[in-house]
Amino acid sequence: MEDVYRFEIRQWYLEKKKLGILPSNLLIPTIGRLKKECLLQLQHEYLKTDLPAFKSFFEQYNEESINLEKCHYFSPDKFRALVSYLRNDNIKTDIKNIELLAILIDFKPRPYQKFLFELQKQKAGDNPYIFEREHGKELFFKQELNTVSRFALDVLSLTNNNHESKGENVEIIIGGSKLCIEYPSGARIWVDRNEIDLISRLVRI
Repeated sequence: MEDVYRFEIRQWYLEKKKLGILPSNLLIPTIGRLKKECLLQLQHEYLKTDLPAFKSFFEQYNEESINLEKCHYFSPDKFRALVSYLRNDNIKTDIKNIELLAILIDFKPRPYQKFLFELQKQKAGDNPYIFEREHGKELFFKQELNTVSRFALDVLSLTNNNHESKGENVEIIIGGSKLCIEYPSGARIWVDRNEIDLISRLVRI
């Protein structure tokens, strides 16, 4: 099952990379950028269930919480294995690196033990994460896009289809429950993200 977990996380990383919604430090991963992204996430609120993974990776096994100062001085070379893995999926890497990647790209369910638990619930038909998909082709688990909702991606596609031939650039900006449509003139219109019909008409203007 660990291979399935690894597969799911890597596929989610590749999907977010394709959509351009990864944290900027992960778009072209280097040991320095991965360390920077970890520090950024550690400086903000993180899930309590992520603490063991952070402690394992940063080798702070006996600490009650993460010591940020120690993390700042943590050797960047420790990220080299994860960088190699992201560049080449034929390379195997330690599970602690996989768990860290799951946090950085906000893959759910995590960590591995929770993934197993949810996977077992699939047979009972009581799992809100599950899609009816075949392993090896698509993801078992539905992932929520924090930056861009699924419906907004459809709007983006619609925008490209309507304006590409005109050489125009209509930008879609997501902000909480609102979606902003910015036109080449600089004009902006904020719309409730659930108003898909109105948004469809606006991007055709």
